[in-house]
Amino acid sequence: MIPMKKFLLLCGVVLGCPLSVQAQEVSEAARVAVVHDVIFPDDLKLAGDGMDDAPTIQRAVSMICNARDHRSMAGIIQLQARVYEIDSTVDVPCAVTIRGTGWQEQMPLSAGTWLHITSKGAGSPAVHVHGREARGTVIRDIALYQDHPAPSSVARTAWKPTEYAPAILFSRIDGGVFLNHLLFAGIYGGVYADGVGRFEANGIYGEFYRYGISIHHSYDVDRIYDVHGWGYYTQSNTKSHPQNMLLTREQVGNIQDWKTENENLIILGRADTPFLDNIFGLGTHSVLQLTQDSNVGDYIGGHPSKIHSGKLSCDQSKYCLWVDNTTRGQVTGLFSQLDWQGEDSARLGKNIPDNAAIQLDGSAQLQIGDMFVQNVSGAAINMTNTSQCSNLMIHSMFGGFNQSPPSAPVAHMPACDRRGYNEIQLDAFTAVNNSGGKWPAFVDSGSVGHFLLSTYTEENRHTR
Repeated sequence: MIPMKKFLLLCGVVLGCPLSVQAQEVSEAARVAVVHDVIFPDDLKLAGDGMDDAPTIQRAVSMICNARDHRSMAGIIQLQARVYEIDSTVDVPCAVTIRGTGWQEQMPLSAGTWLHITSKGAGSPAVHVHGREARGTVIRDIALYQDHPAPSSVARTAWKPTEYAPAILFSRIDGGVFLNHLLFAGIYGGVYADGVGRFEANGIYGEFYRYGISIHHSYDVDRIYDVHGWGYYTQSNTKSHPQNMLLTREQVGNIQDWKTENENLIILGRADTPFLDNIFGLGTHSVLQLTQDSNVGDYIGGHPSKIHSGKLSCDQSKYCLWVDNTTRGQVTGLFSQLDWQGEDSARLGKNIPDNAAIQLDGSAQLQIGDMFVQNVSGAAINMTNTSQCSNLMIHSMFGGFNQSPPSAPVAHMPACDRRGYNEIQLDAFTAVNNSGGKWPAFVDSGSVGHFLLSTYTEENRHTR
């Protein structure tokens, strides 16, 4: 009779079948051999782990990273269709693929693979991928959620989420990492990447309270595609909600008030030539925030440059594109489509005060294809920097000013420099009259700058 340990080793190496083993029964040789296939962390659970599943997943990671020949093979960690309780950090110092079975959007327990990040682990990331040997790491087909206090049932009562470290942290990798098909349901901070480069996220869905994706000190081309920021937590009012919370309209409104003032869906610090496309955000402070990174050790700071953005859609958000006042020097970028609506999602029919499709508290040089703006209360393009000038070239803009006050202009431009001016060049513009029944002003009375609008002449030539 073949001993069990030997049989398992033959199965993994000779037959090439997926190997599922019990932690207390497997030799170190078998643990190394299993790296050639798929590791199931649930089979590595120990009684001393308690409710925390992070040590179980950590054992699977360590089997891969400690394998003698791990530099040439990496490995796959397969999470099952259940809820994993995460009270501590899963540390990933080498290239692994962590994958789940997918997820069900309405969040019933055990419908797919879920990581429940508890408040016990709020001070550290749930997953930390770091170091150059972690290049090529993939995380996919997993949903995550956190515990937050219940909002008041009294409308317009201040609410604040529990502060957590990033759910997923990438640091000092200097190479590619990949995220695919992830759901973040009520997450304080989603993914934070610092010193990565070639960061790639494709299919990120979530409701966030600070940020969804935040990238810093990235000197290569990052790719962010198919991001959908929506109320995956507040709108999942079903009995199968993981915290069994049925939120009233007033409670949802209180959470939304926080998000409108605090959530920035995507944040780019020093990011050189990032690519973005199919980005949608609902009920945020900004959908895309551009900021400044400081020098940190051997990482040189700076601001985003040569941004390439395809479709950027911002619904019921204070700002669509926000260049904050920390930026030093001009942010540069190309945007194909920018669609923004400034309605207050907690008070439908009203606009968010002082909103803008493009808010330039810093300075920028931007080339924009088509803009579509609605529910303007401030200015569609609002510039506030008085020391650095900005230049915008826009192909076309449609202004839906019918829900806007008569005072709302297309642009506000202050005096910015004794040697230059803010400048906007707009090739084509049309609008719906504002609430006063008039065409919106291109600039308000306090503006100092150049607003250039192309004119067209008809030229008919006939040949006999």
